[in-house]
Amino acid sequence: MNKIRKKCYLKIEFKLLSPLNVGSGASLSTDKDIIKDPDGIPYIPASTVAGVVRDKFKEKYGDEMCAQEINKYFGNVKKRKAGVIEKNDDDRESIESRLLFYDAIINTENEGVNHISIRDSVALDEHKTAKKGAKFDMEVLEPGVRFITYVEQNIYSDADKDYLQLVADIFSSGLMFGAKTTRGYGKTGEVKTYFKSFAFTEGSDNTLDDWLDFNLYSYDGWGDPSTQSEYGSAVGWTIIVALELKGGISICRYTTQPHEKEEIIPDMEHLTSYDGEQQIVPVIPGTSWAGAFRHRMGEFGVDIDSENSIFGFAGPRSNERTRIRKKSKLVFSESVIHNAVEKVLSRNAIDRFSGGTANGAFYTEKTCYGGNTDLVISWRGKEKISENDRKALAAVLTDLHYGFLAVGGETSIGRGLFLITEINGKPIGVDAYEDISKILSEVAK
Repeated sequence: MNKIRKKCYLKIEFKLLSPLNVGSGASLSTDKDIIKDPDGIPYIPASTVAGVVRDKFKEKYGDEMCAQEINKYFGNVKKRKAGVIEKNDDDRESIESRLLFYDAIINTENEGVNHISIRDSVALDEHKTAKKGAKFDMEVLEPGVRFITYVEQNIYSDADKDYLQLVADIFSSGLMFGAKTTRGYGKTGEVKTYFKSFAFTEGSDNTLDDWLDFNLYSYDGWGDPSTQSEYGSAVGWTIIVALELKGGISICRYTTQPHEKEEIIPDMEHLTSYDGEQQIVPVIPGTSWAGAFRHRMGEFGVDIDSENSIFGFAGPRSNERTRIRKKSKLVFSESVIHNAVEKVLSRNAIDRFSGGTANGAFYTEKTCYGGNTDLVISWRGKEKISENDRKALAAVLTDLHYGFLAVGGETSIGRGLFLITEINGKPIGVDAYEDISKILSEVAK
């Protein structure tokens, strides 16, 4: 049995920048509840952390590191082929991971506040009507929460590499955890990393007693943090679209919480979330952006329904084991609306025959008007976007700029209209399509 020559530790602190949904498999409160510990506090399981880091390793270092080397440090279990039963299941080749990942838990030292809310999702057809069976809700952990996790590595020989610095670099480049990451969920940032190691070879400064005295969970003994912010993401390119909201916007959720009879609660309100400072702000979820762009690009001839679609694909559920699922290559952020004005409006439908209010058609909504926001669109992977898809994306952005494309609900009464002021810091002039196409050609080349 090989003796451990060195023990290496990495502590990682990071902040949740967008809503997070790491499903527990339960559906007690919603269709998809988030995972929580026995005290009801959300966390990110170590298996999720390890899986995301491993996938990013493959994306970022796949050309430099062979699969055998990645399997050596992250471990590997030989999988069965579908429908094939091996004679001796115990003889399947497996490799133990050299990296030990820990659960990411909420960092109470930084007074992180965790807010769990419920979000509704629905798929719409071309008439903006909900598709049958496509309505569901899920729990999310709101942004602003700070997490802490640890990674441990054993080094057995001089040939072993210290992978913890690479893991720290991967975290610092920005990771996304949980579901709907291509729609802006689970984004992390503000990463701090701490390192500690103990060598057990003759002549080393650290001794076995030093290692035994070391407390992984204590803040003492870790030293100063490293706060690298960018190490080159595996994302191919990114554009930041600065927008002004022209009028109001309605991406509604229904208010069903109990209240006193005298208290006026709107029947529905525009979707809100928490920003990084735990302030409630109106938002536009990445799912709304993706739905609007997907539908319009489909009208422009882009393939949006096959397994080769740049918007992702999920095959029929008849056989989950062989079901084809591919993630979207286009990633849409969640957008926070700044400087908006909230308004509570009461509306009703009029009976066309009597001229009076239709029975049961009176309701109150809280929406927001004006303000500005940023839409961040990224391209995943190292392959290039096709020329046709790039031109279609430029055309959709042009439609958004001129008001031909609206986002959210109640677009027939003028809601969800925007004006693009600049993209990646470059202003949009009179010929918007030419300016947008030029910017996309430069970033996507």
